[in-house]
Amino acid sequence: MGWVNIAIDGVIWVTAALLLIATLLPLSKLPHGIVRGGEFPREQIFVLAVVLATVMATTQRYHLGSLAAAVLMLVAIVQLAFILKFTPIWPRQSVAADPVLRQDTDCQISLLTANVKKSNRDYGRLIDMTLKRAPDVMMAIEVDADWVAALRQGLGPQYPHWIEAPAITAMACA
Repeated sequence: MGWVNIAIDGVIWVTAALLLIATLLPLSKLPHGIVRGGEFPREQIFVLAVVLATVMATTQRYHLGSLAAAVLMLVAIVQLAFILKFTPIWPRQSVAADPVLRQDTDCQISLLTANVKKSNRDYGRLIDMTLKRAPDVMMAIEVDADWVAALRQGLGPQYPHWIEAPAITAMACA
């Protein structure tokens, strides 16, 4: 077995270990962003786990390869369980409103949610969109004190009720 094969095996095993860690960490209750971030690439982890499980099952010579393939298939199944919840296959959790209620606009509220990214300073764009769409409730996410001040100045007369939670970190709402 040459050094190239050893390097390839090493990359496969390290990738398999990373996929396992990326699957298990988000199941913990740790609130850190790097842990929660593992919830976003579920489709990519699923595909990589299936491909690597196939590679492990067909190329690794020892029983350890079969064990790794089984663990990777378990990783793929866990990821698939989360992915399926967001597909048409999964049953809907919410009940559709009665058609009569849907036509009665007095029984509805409109919501505009904007994740503005704190470093973005294009206040006017969000203010203009909010004024144009005139939602009943507007929520801006990832805002700091400058964002809150700009939104309050531009939208204050139209929206007299505010709940503000600006923060130094990127997780804040106005």
